[in-house]
Amino acid sequence: CTDISRDGMLQGTSVGLYRHLMETYPHMHLIASGGVSGIGDIEELEHAGIPAVVFGKAIYEGRMDIHKLIARFPQDRDRSGEVPKEGAC
Repeated sequence: CTDISRDGMLQGTSVGLYRHLMETYPHMHLIASGGVSGIGDIEELEHAGIPAVVFGKAIYEGRMDIHKLIARFPQDRDRSGEVPKEGAC
């Protein structure tokens, strides 16, 4: 679900909208997109129960460090089956 009014703006997400959608449609597999400006926005989405997020421009603009992001939100394995290594993304 992309909030196009926030997409690429780096001004925070529409967490209220996403929370409402998750409460209304609890079985929906929502991916939040639009407005992510840093790890704090992703933490807020996680706290609201949003299972996934798109955050491209924040990485591109250098507002988030990919290694800190991986450390804060660890995943067991990437798609290749290998654990991500420092310096690789």
